[in-house]
Amino acid sequence: MRVHPPDTRTRRSAAAARRLRRTRGDRARLVLGIAAAVLLAAALRVPNLDAQLPDLVHPDEPTVVERGLAALDGRLVPPQFDWPPASSYLYAAAVAGARLVDPDAATDQGGRYLLGRWLFLAVALLAVALTGALGARLADAPDRRLATAAAVARTFPYAEVVYLASAATAVDALAGTPAAALDRAPLLLTAPDALSAAAAAELRRLAPASVAVLGGSVAVSDDVATAIESVLYR
Repeated sequence: MRVHPPDTRTRRSAAAARRLRRTRGDRARLVLGIAAAVLLAAALRVPNLDAQLPDLVHPDEPTVVERGLAALDGRLVPPQFDWPPASSYLYAAAVAGARLVDPDAATDQGGRYLLGRWLFLAVALLAVALTGALGARLADAPDRRLATAAAVARTFPYAEVVYLASAATAVDALAGTPAAALDRAPLLLTAPDALSAAAAAELRRLAPASVAVLGGSVAVSDDVATAIESVLYR
């Protein structure tokens, strides 16, 4: 079963324009959401970043700072591996970079500790941003098979035909792989009764001249074919 769009340049151009707007809109929302989370995290921490300097009561700060300064003096191996040494090496690199800009940077005890707090605040905010980005990717790909097929399809800059198979069974996808390879076409997977979001996104991006639904309506319902028409021609 094949679904063919009307062979008109106007509709193809309109589909490409809609695809570009959707992609930009999705990316903009993701960036704004992650930025909001990072700004909130920063707002909760920055006002009290210099509280109780130097904080020598809790062992983590003085351990990281003193071992980082020791690393700057050439003592790279810590006396004990009770704290992750990477944090001290990262701090040492930050101090060395700061002193390249200002030789007097982080020379007093309070300044050394404040630099460390700014450094690890930046690390924490980066972790917030990366967690948000990873969560967005996982939320967009609840089924690994669908996500993998879509990821492979993204390596195609364009495609005249796209093959689509049910993710409920591997039979149709395996049988259709040689045909897709001969046509130099991607093969997407979908749920048998509803067009998957990952497949729909790739169909919008590629805007193919036709979609070959493997297994026909027995494997993939007519609702999926209707959804394909909606994606390509809307």
